[in-house]
This record gives sequence, structure tokens and C-alpha cells, in this order.
Amino acid sequence: MESGLRLTERYRLVERLGDGGTMEVWRAFDELLDRPVAVKLPAPGGPPRAFQEGVNRAAGLSHPALETVYDSDLTRDAAGRLVPYLVTEFLDGESLADRLRRGRLTAREAASVCGRVAAALDAAHAAGVTHGDLRPGKIMLLRDEVRLVDTGIGGIVRGAPAPATAAADVRALGAVLAACLPSGTSGELPALAARCLSEDAPSAREVADALAGDDALAGDDVPPRRVRMTPAVATVPQATKALPPPVPPR
Repeated sequence: MESGLRLTERYRLVERLGDGGTMEVWRAFDELLDRPVAVKLPAPGGPPRAFQEGVNRAAGLSHPALETVYDSDLTRDAAGRLVPYLVTEFLDGESLADRLRRGRLTAREAASVCGRVAAALDAAHAAGVTHGDLRPGKIMLLRDEVRLVDTGIGGIVRGAPAPATAAADVRALGAVLAACLPSGTSGELPALAARCLSEDAPSAREVADALAGDDALAGDDVPPRRVRMTPAVATVPQATKALPPPVPPR
């Protein structure tokens, strides 16, 4: 795929944002609805059939902390093979992985982020869908919001050796919570992280409920869900206002 290419005469690829090993992620523009979007598709050599199955699962999910799926379809790659692609909302913020490179979160921030991710996992698990590759790079921080991305296709694009499970998702969340907490933190939060990492891990619902409780912060009187996570603005990037001319359809 290349910048300027239009998929199904609607989604114009603008900038390649990265990949997940066997997945390409593009910032794109929906010319029909005049809005920025993200386009995800298997990279050359990736598993198109498994990716399509994951897309079908992701499309049926709905939760405030899950990225919104707009569309999916098929296109042809450079070799002329049909490959599926997924269109989601464009998230203008930073990943938790990028945020952690500047240092760990406060206990309140960690509880806020992981509580919302746990609630998103609970909604996915209730629908029979697992994430499969939960890690800081799959959690996006926006203004007062958190989004878990790639639910349903995470393990596929990573090439997980075994099917993902709900318990594996919770253990991964425990690792994320532990990585977010300041060194030397004591009390309910590190205990919850340790419990998530154990063989007797709680459900995502139990984790969400625990992080929503007033006692999760061991005496802190500010509810964790009111914390502003990042000053990132939720506006359309300037680059989307001056897009390159489209490449003629092939």
C-alpha cells in the first residue's frame, strides 16, 4: 500500500503510522463523510483469513473504552490478492507505552486507565471476544478518555502461538497495572495487580469493580475516574486538512 491510494473509492491513505508485525496501520481520510479514520490491514505475508475473522468479531463490539469500528471491506494488494481491511475511528492522542517512557503514572492515573480497560475487556469477554495482545501499546490515552485498540485481532496480528483466553487478557492487564504504578506503591493496587498475575486471576468485571471502588487508592479521596490523563487534544491533525492528490484507481 502507498500514500494517496484510495480503498473502495472512499478511504484515502494519508500516512503509515506503524504496524503490529503482520499488520499495517494507516491514517486515512473518509472522503464520503469528510473525517479522518484509521485503516488497518494485514501486511504482506500476514494471515488475511484469520484477520478477517478477527475483524468480524471486533465489528460486533460496543463500549466507550473500545475503539469504534466504522467499516470493513476487501481490497487488492500489490500482488493482486484480495485482502481484508478494517476502518476505525482515528484516535488523536498517545499510547500508554509512549506515556510510560516519560515515567510511571500516579496511583490515581493507573487506577483510572486500568479500570476503564478492565471495563472494556469485560464487555468484550461478555460477547465471547478476547483481545490476545493486551499491552501498553494497545491502550490509547485521549483527553479524559481511554481506548483499548485491536480487540479481537490482537493475538492474530501478533501471531500468538495459542488461542487467547479471557484469563490471559486479565493477566496481561495485571502486568500493565504493575508497570503503571509508581515504585514502592503499597496497598490495594499492587495487591490487585499481583492477583491478576496469579493462576487464580479474577474476571475483568471483578477488576473493573475493584478499581472503581473508593478504597482502591488506599485513602486517596479523589475518585480515579475523574483524573485527566493527558493534555492531548481531540482535534483533527493539521495534516488531514491538506491531503495529497489521490492516486488514480487501479
